[in-house]
Amino acid sequence: MNLEENINHIGYKRKDMAINHLQSFNSLFTAKKKKGLIDLMLKNMNTFEIDHSSISNGPAAKIYLNELFIEFPTDPNTTVNPRLLPIDCRLKKTNYSGRMVGLVKIETHHGIKGLLHLNFGEFPIMVKSKKCYLYKKKENQLIQMHEDDNEIGGYFISNGNERSIRMIIGVRKNRGMAIIRNIYTKRDFNYTKKAILFRGCREDQSSTTNILHYLSDGTITLEFLLRNGQFFIPVILILRCLKQCTDREIYEQITLGEEHDSFLSDRVEFMLRLAKQNNFIDRLWCLGFLGSKFRNILYLSKYRSDIKCGEYIIKHCIFVNCKAMVEKYYLCIHLIKKLYSLSDNKIHPENTDSLNTQEALLPGHLFVKILRERFLSFFGSLQFKINQDSEISPELVQFDNIKYLINVLKIVHQHIGNVGEHFSYLMNTGNLKSTLDLDLQQINGFTIFAERINYAKFISYFRAIHRGKKFTEMRITTVRKLLPSCWGFICPVHTPDGTPCGLLNHITLNCQVISHSLLTNESSGYLLSMLINLGLKKRIKFTPWDDVVVVTYNGIILGGIETFLAKRFCFNLRILKVSSSKTIPRVNLILLNLQHQVN
Repeated sequence: MNLEENINHIGYKRKDMAINHLQSFNSLFTAKKKKGLIDLMLKNMNTFEIDHSSISNGPAAKIYLNELFIEFPTDPNTTVNPRLLPIDCRLKKTNYSGRMVGLVKIETHHGIKGLLHLNFGEFPIMVKSKKCYLYKKKENQLIQMHEDDNEIGGYFISNGNERSIRMIIGVRKNRGMAIIRNIYTKRDFNYTKKAILFRGCREDQSSTTNILHYLSDGTITLEFLLRNGQFFIPVILILRCLKQCTDREIYEQITLGEEHDSFLSDRVEFMLRLAKQNNFIDRLWCLGFLGSKFRNILYLSKYRSDIKCGEYIIKHCIFVNCKAMVEKYYLCIHLIKKLYSLSDNKIHPENTDSLNTQEALLPGHLFVKILRERFLSFFGSLQFKINQDSEISPELVQFDNIKYLINVLKIVHQHIGNVGEHFSYLMNTGNLKSTLDLDLQQINGFTIFAERINYAKFISYFRAIHRGKKFTEMRITTVRKLLPSCWGFICPVHTPDGTPCGLLNHITLNCQVISHSLLTNESSGYLLSMLINLGLKKRIKFTPWDDVVVVTYNGIILGGIETFLAKRFCFNLRILKVSSSKTIPRVNLILLNLQHQVN
């Protein structure tokens, strides 16, 4: 390739340098038949229930966010042509943002319904995204709008400055990782350093991390976070809550294929005996017991039973990537087996510095996490305000009409309703104001000033990927090493000298970061039927005599394939992967792990 062809090749790829940032931001909004992340977030958010002494058979009112609209950037000081362009924000030293309007729906016990539009502040708009006026503009049109004809977008404008959100490496979602960390021994006196870490991800890309801890007495506890609190639950109690089953069924499911392993069977029997001593036998009783311990910190009505509170905990805090209880049950069984294999030294701990156990946090995913946390805090404060009024001035709290609820909504909105303020703070400082249930490894260092010293320097901000700010203070070199698994994904040369060496890397030209789910409900069903035709046996049909390899997809246990068919099964999947993009997305990983049976 001569010099001219090389320049043309680079020019062809130049407009796609910020494609990962743009796709993640565009995924926030609904397009055609595909729901955006914001709509999925509203769908998964729970309804806030308000109690009152005048209503004795249920919640007095229900309040929830029905819709959220992000408008195009406009200039409030102009009436003739309010359209706000990026060049205007650079010259006026203002923010390139659009108004964020929420539609709050109110339902009272008496059947009265009301809608209230609230302005939640300004939402940052990424240049050349769907909400930007430069979207899909040609070169001559960009010049007429006083922009560079080679404008790639992917950044934000805050106070006239161009700022980019860094891609940050995080824990890979929907995958149980066997890890060993000495800090786990500080949880309690009998906790060991061995655990399974599982970061479950919802449809809207918000996540919750669960950790299965191995204790020195052979039992297992499950850890999760709720309202910034750290809680540990015996894993047998979780299994009982997920499915009505007998001790024998749990024993056979965990020891499936390893019935003669005394290390595994002895510990499972011990956990089952402890569960029986604590009366963890009936599913409804276990759900009620779990719900009674957490109902005081949930935004649920006091008329909700303890069983409903327990189901809320299971749905929103335990393996949130799974929708059905039975899916959570089989996933929990799978992770228990993996943890016991780690404890018995049958498998090695996974390297968290390897690319196989990592993924990138993109701007759109970060925005969804912030929106979810802010709205949960807003409606939580609203519920607290109404309860406070009920105690101090109960005569003022009336639900015969919605005037009182609308007035309280306006008061709370006036104090903490400016969600856009948090985004502005993030853009200017790179820091987050709140860390409530965000499931992030850091709270600062998210944004950086995109300098236009030269074009190569500028586009490097959109290819850069950082390991995380906390690693810059660690006196270890393992996180800075370039491993073989990074080949083709991470540039082996482009990393700065000094403190960020090996922590601040850049993805290669052809590396693509996935910003949203690639399969719809229809294509997922077609994929499952295709796997069954290739020999997949559903998990419910397993017997103690089956010799199978478990098949998972996005953390959901689909079933298993007989060991002697596993290699052929994966080979057929790889053929379908490269031949039909509609069946299996080409970016999907197909991994085979037969442990000692691999030749």
